Amino acid sequence: MKTTTIAGWMGVEPPTILPNNLHWSSPWAWPIWRWLGTTVVLMGLFLLFARVGSVLRLADPTAAVVDVGALSLVLLAVVALAAFLAVSRWLIGLLWPVMRGYQRNHFSHNFKSLSPWQKITFYLVIFFGLLYAFVCCLVAVF
Repeated sequence: MKTTTIAGWMGVEPPTILPNNLHWSSPWAWPIWRWLGTTVVLMGLFLLFARVGSVLRLADPTAAVVDVGALSLVLLAVVALAAFLAVSRWLIGLLWPVMRGYQRNHFSHNFKSLSPWQKITFYLVIFFGLLYAFVCCLVAVF
């Protein structure tokens, strides 16, 4: 059996056996159903959020109505997180071009060679570092 490595992908070999499941097994496996299911769940949660005031008043007549404008905070958080990630990635590439080249060419190979506990530690440090930086940026803005 002959194996060759792909140039540019260090340590990655092409599959020797091609998968024979190139057709869709059933229409329920199509990605559109997953997207549609997510959309239905989000719409259901929104309707529940919008109508929870009358349900709360049935349980307690003095309950306050939930303001639908509170959903704008969720949208603000999503936009702020996307902007933070985009700007941080752009600044890393701008300030340290070597890091950008390392990320594009060597990072995945080196990360795959780590032991599991090192991968978990690395992931958690990066995740909580970004979360802390994001919260600090939001505190600075507001």
